[in-house]
Amino acid sequence: MVCAVPWRGGNPAPAPRPRPRPTPPGPSGAQGDEGWEMVTAKMNKKRGGRRVGQVDPEKAARAAGVGYGLQADDGAALPDDAVAAAAAEGCERVQQCVEALAPHAVLASTLAALERALSPGALADVTELVCYGLGSPSRSPVARHQLALVALLRDRLPGLGGAAPALYDPVFTRVDRAMLGRLGMRVIEADEGGARRGAAAGTTLFYLAHCESDLCESLLGANWEEGALERVCVLGNSFRTYHERWTLAGNQAGRRRPERLLWLSETGGVTEVGVSDRGYPAVSAFNDTAAHTFRPDWARWAGRGSG
Repeated sequence: MVCAVPWRGGNPAPAPRPRPRPTPPGPSGAQGDEGWEMVTAKMNKKRGGRRVGQVDPEKAARAAGVGYGLQADDGAALPDDAVAAAAAEGCERVQQCVEALAPHAVLASTLAALERALSPGALADVTELVCYGLGSPSRSPVARHQLALVALLRDRLPGLGGAAPALYDPVFTRVDRAMLGRLGMRVIEADEGGARRGAAAGTTLFYLAHCESDLCESLLGANWEEGALERVCVLGNSFRTYHERWTLAGNQAGRRRPERLLWLSETGGVTEVGVSDRGYPAVSAFNDTAAHTFRPDWARWAGRGSG
């Protein structure tokens, strides 16, 4: 079955969605003033002669995926039964994406990249799965495909034992949260700014779904000590790409250089294995994705990159 909404007329580029932009953590791992960027939508007071808050559950469900949930969160709350109906419809769309992704080569490529980055047989050592920057799965087709990957990773990584993945994005709506609950996933309630420590035992897989380098830098900073960073695996945009962009652009006004990320790339402290998304219908869901792990002796030179 093919995910229904975005590809009826070819493969248009999905509309841009908000991206998290946390500043790197200080000594305490606290988030800076920049934080996550939040985008809101204005309420339409009426829709076909009926006020938004009065839409029945069936219409709310049909509206899932085109912004209804976000509008409700910005203004009058949807009735609980309308949220439940919209979430059920959204979960059906995610399931369609799961069915499209499961047999596709991009999933096999992702699992192979993770195993090569971690070492053969080490997929069983992944005991925690965290996702930042997904976007709104009730509104974004790309986010639904990325959420399908989270669901499949939960089922395919034996060390997780089916444990609920933890997700955070400031754009999550009530419908999104209800969807994640139905899918057996957990919403992180506090904005951590990406500064989360990996698990004390085993490996934590962080899926950063097309996030800015700032978020990855905060994650590295939170684990920037011997015995911690080597228990982290980052699935997200290629560090090489980040490095190329910063090398070409130089210092960027209003943004702090991701010193740790750049240093690891320059010194060979990171192992990167790319994921092939060739032929996948959601053309911007998994492009430029790679698995990253960190060499056990990286801390010998950590003082150079801790700026």
